Amino acid sequence: EVVAGPMKVARWEYRFDADGDGCRVTETWVDRRGKTMVFVGKVVSGVADRAEHNRSTMEQTLTQLAAAAESRQ
Repeated sequence: EVVAGPMKVARWEYRFDADGDGCRVTETWVDRRGKTMVFVGKVVSGVADRAEHNRSTMEQTLTQLAAAAESRQ
């Protein structure tokens, strides 16, 4: 759970499921900001499309996680 003071910002979740000889990792982001926080977030962070930005960085995170896990096999 991500909060800014008393305001809810987001919830991040990771799910790990067995998949053959390895596992499948699912990363989920739920935007919990209200309209005011969405507007303020654009100004403060410089990110106009938070969903697309997070989707992109989530793909990078999962790619790096897979590479790290596979290098340890």
